[in-house]
Amino acid sequence: MKTSIGISAENREIVAHQLAKLLADEFVLYTKTLNAHWNLEGMDFHSVHLYF
Repeated sequence: MKTSIGISAENREIVAHQLAKLLADEFVLYTKTLNAHWNLEGMDFHSVHLYF
């Protein structure tokens, strides 16, 4: 299938690479936030829980 979105093949490859890096970073952030959410302890549990 030929892609016709107005971006050259070379630039599409660059954009795809940058988007893949962004997706990986977002997944790491999501995982760390989820882990922090499930490992809450302490007096401020409720307020921090609501924050996450």
